[in-house]
Amino acid sequence: MTIEFVIWFPVLVALFIFFIYYSQFLTRQTLILNQMHQVARAYSAGFFLDTVTAKAFIDDYLSRAADHSDNDLLSSTVTDANGFVMIEVVLPILDTSGFFRFFVDKENGMLTTTLQVRSPIEGRS
Repeated sequence: MTIEFVIWFPVLVALFIFFIYYSQFLTRQTLILNQMHQVARAYSAGFFLDTVTAKAFIDDYLSRAADHSDNDLLSSTVTDANGFVMIEVVLPILDTSGFFRFFVDKENGMLTTTLQVRSPIEGRS
């Protein structure tokens, strides 16, 4: 073994693990965003009668699909205003309770992202 192998191997393994985690996160986020689009289209077409039912449907999916489903920061809102339905989901990404907490969020120590979907409401009666 050379000194280059001893230095670079742990770095390459750490990068490989990071890329695996990041690709899993992006896949999960894409699935959640797809579900949000489906609920927005269903609400605009009249499948859901009110925003409470649509929010319950989103929350049920998030409880099964989100990485940190027991976290208080995981939330969703469904609003119906001005001819549009808007769905917003706050999704925890990474628990930064260690060293990186200082750089991210001092209060809750969780890195979050917000997903938003806006869809026009098609002639409902």
